Amino acid sequence: MKVSGFLCGCARTVVQPRDHYDSGACPDPPFPLEWINAILDRNEGDERHAGGNITATRLLGCPRAALLLDERPVPVDVKRLHSAAFGHEWHDLMAARRGASLAKVVIPATELFGVQVSGEVDKVAPDWSTITDWKVHGETAQRMKHNKRKAGGVDRDLAAQLNIYRILIARSILKVPDDEYRPTMVGWHLAMVSAEPHPSEPPPTPRGKSGWVPDAPVPPGVQVVCPVMTEAEIARHRPLDDDRSPGTQPYTVREIVKMYVDFRAARVGGMAFDQALRTHVPLVGRNIFGGKQCLRYCAALPLCDKVEGVQR
Repeated sequence: MKVSGFLCGCARTVVQPRDHYDSGACPDPPFPLEWINAILDRNEGDERHAGGNITATRLLGCPRAALLLDERPVPVDVKRLHSAAFGHEWHDLMAARRGASLAKVVIPATELFGVQVSGEVDKVAPDWSTITDWKVHGETAQRMKHNKRKAGGVDRDLAAQLNIYRILIARSILKVPDDEYRPTMVGWHLAMVSAEPHPSEPPPTPRGKSGWVPDAPVPPGVQVVCPVMTEAEIARHRPLDDDRSPGTQPYTVREIVKMYVDFRAARVGGMAFDQALRTHVPLVGRNIFGGKQCLRYCAALPLCDKVEGVQR
């Protein structure tokens, strides 16, 4: 991602220049300057998710956002990038304390779904028997992960991601058939949450006419173990699909792969960038979270709006 300027609360409808925060021009910055620059360094220095490279996580997200952010500088609202950057800092903090017996593994581009896919696993056991991924959330998302585990549900996006890593490791590193490599696949969901009450505290008092009782604080760490998925099962998976209303995201991993392939072919054939996007890469996140996925969470929104001719 290359940042061209800032969308700032001090003048929301105007794109502020690149030195808006460094110069001290902003009267009410959203964060300390040090954190703003840490966020920018984190995003602008990411070379693995760049140049149209297809990674495990990109197969589970919106390809239009990835292609736009690879191709064009974008004005950003740094508040949108805060949570992801905070999560990456947690990753770095844990990785620095991992110890010599456990290591992150960077998987080179390997054929999967007919294209070259790369990945980076947060933690792998020395004997390859366990692969682990860390996720960092806000408290609301953490409660959803906790409730799903309590109900016996499967975190399908995380399972798909870990199984992509499993297959890539089998093919590129261990050189064994996919089905022969069946490690334990662990996911950790982590969050900053409210402190849980001490056992000596009285139970919460019911409130209002309905006798509503506040929910107990969600655990700050939730561990899940994911099932094995085959390449075909991953290909049929619909990333970001809402468990409560399945079908809100209609595109499968296989269809997302085809979006990348068809876009590249169109560009090689001479089609203009915007036309290739509109023709071959629909908005995967359009209906997610009741239509709020694009509006609240996507850094590419200003670029995507221009492609679509949307005025907000």
